[in-house]
Amino acid sequence: MATTMALLTSFLLILCSYLLWMVARQTNDKTGIRVLSVTTLLAALGLGLIQKRHLPAATISLSSLLLSVLFLFGVIRLYHSRKAPQNRIRQPFKHPEQFYAFFQHGGAGMYSYDTTGHILNANPAFCSMIGYSEQELKTMTILDITLPQERNETLNRLAQFRKKLNEPYNFEKTYLGKNGSTCIGHFTGKWIVNDDDSIYAVALVQDITEHKNADQAVLKEREFLQTVIDGVADPIMAISTDHHVILANRAAREAFPERALQPGPTLCYQLSHGSDSPCTDNNHKCPLSQVLKTGKEAREIHEHLRAGREKRTYEIKASPLYNEDHSICGIIETSRDLTDILNSEAELNEKTQHLHFVTTHDQLTHLPNKELFFDRLQRATFKTLRSTLFTALLFIDLDRFKHINDSLGHEIGDQLLQEVAKRLSTSVRKTDTLARMGGDEFLIIIEEIKELSHVSTVAKNFMETIRPPYTIDGHELFITPSMGISLAPTDALHPKELLAFAEIAMYQAKGLGGNKYQFYTAEMNSRAKKRIELESYLRKAVNQNQFTLYYQPQFDIQTGNLVGCEALLRWQHPEIGTILPHDFIPLAEETGVIIEIGEWVLQDACRQNKKWQQAGHSPIRMAVNISARQFREPGFLEMIERVVQTTALSPEWLELEITESILMKDIDSAINILKCLKEKGIHLAIDDFGTGYSSLSYLKRFPLSRLKIDRSFIRDITTDGNDASITKAVIALAHSMNLKVVAEGIETQEQLLFLKEKGCEVGQGYLYSPPVAKESFDSFFMDEKPDNRE
Repeated sequence: MATTMALLTSFLLILCSYLLWMVARQTNDKTGIRVLSVTTLLAALGLGLIQKRHLPAATISLSSLLLSVLFLFGVIRLYHSRKAPQNRIRQPFKHPEQFYAFFQHGGAGMYSYDTTGHILNANPAFCSMIGYSEQELKTMTILDITLPQERNETLNRLAQFRKKLNEPYNFEKTYLGKNGSTCIGHFTGKWIVNDDDSIYAVALVQDITEHKNADQAVLKEREFLQTVIDGVADPIMAISTDHHVILANRAAREAFPERALQPGPTLCYQLSHGSDSPCTDNNHKCPLSQVLKTGKEAREIHEHLRAGREKRTYEIKASPLYNEDHSICGIIETSRDLTDILNSEAELNEKTQHLHFVTTHDQLTHLPNKELFFDRLQRATFKTLRSTLFTALLFIDLDRFKHINDSLGHEIGDQLLQEVAKRLSTSVRKTDTLARMGGDEFLIIIEEIKELSHVSTVAKNFMETIRPPYTIDGHELFITPSMGISLAPTDALHPKELLAFAEIAMYQAKGLGGNKYQFYTAEMNSRAKKRIELESYLRKAVNQNQFTLYYQPQFDIQTGNLVGCEALLRWQHPEIGTILPHDFIPLAEETGVIIEIGEWVLQDACRQNKKWQQAGHSPIRMAVNISARQFREPGFLEMIERVVQTTALSPEWLELEITESILMKDIDSAINILKCLKEKGIHLAIDDFGTGYSSLSYLKRFPLSRLKIDRSFIRDITTDGNDASITKAVIALAHSMNLKVVAEGIETQEQLLFLKEKGCEVGQGYLYSPPVAKESFDSFFMDEKPDNRE
């Protein structure tokens, strides 16, 4: 019974082992290994059990043989299972050990994926390229490492893999890295069919990111270079040593479009000359050959066949083009079209002469300019050194030209300058030079003078030439010259010194009222130096608080009451001492410093008047003189309003004194300004009335408050019948226009009585008080009446 059971058990073990072994053949690697392990274990147990039982020898031998064979198969299978790859699809190679080493340690990226795109494995090089580990990649698909815009193309490749089983793939692919970065790879792959008909792809990836970036940089550099040379108007070409055009700018392509647009390589001689052979010395020297021979720049004149078969003449400049090893690899050829110039030599000469004329002559008057003038003066002074003759330099400045230019416009002013230039041109000899210095200044060089008296005659002739009226654009204009004259070699030899001395003499003539000529003297130079020095002091005086105001009281002649005062400017220089107004006011006007000084005077006078009111004194009117430069300043009205606001003085206690000559220069503009001031409540007075010229028809249009009779009439009012009559007439005229009269310069009781009798309302002068400082002026508020009044 036991023997039967043992035998039955053995056969059952053999049967189970055989079934397990069959299952192992159909399973995957891991499961197969486990099944095979169980199979061999069962076989071994079965064999041991049979050996322990006392069965017949034949039975034992048969059972042992079967179990041993099964055990051997299990061992062999287990051995091959351990030796084989973990997945047949991942290493389907004849020599897996060699491939595995190549796969793991190769420099190129490698990975595999199945037909659904799932990544099966990847080598370290590929993992390094995109930043994922192999374990991470095995959980991903190839779409996860593909740019979104390239995923449809990848899906199409996967869908068509059966049609491409025997064809390798080669293309460039941009991979999406773990950190969002990208790298460009050259993909080489192939679909492989395994023994069990499974299909997978193996890919080899070479990282070409740096190469692509370098190519892109080169492309951008080339595009930038092309943009630069396309901006050059002349044709430019880069030509290799075998005459091939390797680069051309837009101008070159447009000049030869028929050849430039043809496909294939272009040869320079085909492009430029329509020839099938290079240039020779017989017709045109080849610039390329010249550079290759000498290694230096070459210049040639060529006729090029342009588009439309038109021949044009070019100046060719060929410069060597070097390799990195400094060997010549071609030339840079630039072309300049000379056709139009060479077709007409006369036109070329005309252009050259015109260019010389433009650079040496004034564009408005076509007279020699400053540059040509100094050249001519230099030559003239050299002549005086070699002879006994003189050279005279005349510096002419037009009087009141700025007023014409500002009031009628620059166009009228330019036409006036042209007419003056024409008149002077007709008066100079061919040996003399007439030039325009700039603005309204003209220069005349008179050469070969034998007698100095001749210079005065010439100067008078020029002045008479300028004086007659000019009719320009319907305007009749009058202009007079102020002329300064310097002589060589008497005054100086150096051209700049002669010019400076002539200018000094011109200012002397202008200072005398204009319409005159003056010869330079050493005394003028001394005065000019003092003037320059005074101008320097003047510009510093305001900032250094060197100015102060004195106040001369004004009284009601009829009642004797204090009704106002006039603010008078004084300059106390720390080194020079007191400088009188008539010595610096004209200079301040000319230099423009009067604008700053005038505003300071207004500010200080109005502020002082406000202080007197705040001290409890009866309000009086403050009279302030306004200069011509101030009155014509564009911001004059704004400045007055600013002063009134900052000082908080009521406008009714401010009076602006303006001379009639200022008002008559531009009547319409003056009326508009005066109306604006009147609307603000400011009083207006004409200062020094009777010393200038005015039209009563215009005078009545001015919104004035008072007329001020000049002291020159008051001085002899009791001894000169003319002055008495003028004063009486001015008072009557003012009253007829509802204006009050202020008489200045009253020094005697007789003058006061005369003015009182004639109805003059207000008076000021030394009879009442000289101008005094603000501290001394307080006494006039305290006294009921001045001591020297009746």
